[in-house]
Amino acid sequence: MLHITHQTAICLKWGEHTVDWVFIPFVQPERDREDRFRKVVREEFHAELENGLNDRGTDHAKLVSILQEKQKRDRLVDCYGIIRRNRTLTSMSIYSGPTRKHPKARLVQQHRLRHDLHFYPYELKSNDGWIGWLATGDADLSVKKRRDAFKTHFAQVMELVGTFGLPHHGSKHNFHEELKVMHPALFFVSAGENNKYGHPHEEVVHSLDQLLWNTTERPATILHDDV
Repeated sequence: MLHITHQTAICLKWGEHTVDWVFIPFVQPERDREDRFRKVVREEFHAELENGLNDRGTDHAKLVSILQEKQKRDRLVDCYGIIRRNRTLTSMSIYSGPTRKHPKARLVQQHRLRHDLHFYPYELKSNDGWIGWLATGDADLSVKKRRDAFKTHFAQVMELVGTFGLPHHGSKHNFHEELKVMHPALFFVSAGENNKYGHPHEEVVHSLDQLLWNTTERPATILHDDV
């Protein structure tokens, strides 16, 4: 089991050489919900854990033993159900890219994406070292506190982001105008055509205009990056 903290970056190696390409994850801390979840689990699995779940961490061996039995897994799911509100608030964001600009690095994106209700063949060549990729899952970036924590975490690599995946399929409830100042080469969403949720929301589409592209279930709508 790999324990990932807010200071974690996963580096790549090629043979004996370290490649300047990292994966940097981020999940907005939810301290209140974490404390409540620990309390619920302690009460449900008191005999099995024997106080193995405490304020400082978890006895992973005991937790793994619980996960190996379906009946106990179901009980653990019920514990999540007790504290559920908007569980997408803990969605992971992840940066994939270099840690610095490389003069010879170029990003070429070739795709046919849905834009303004039509499909266009589109090719973007970035000559500014924007070859990083940032996915945001269902992160709620509409709230300033969460947005500030997000920007602080990715501050050192934000200028390297060429492709920025908007959270929650382009929902207006996860978006803020301030995201535009990050200046990636393009924003993209992934949402089915004519989906019942109205993703991406028209306010988000109008806000980002020509910078926003959408991949759908159509095989023709693809996004392919070469570095």
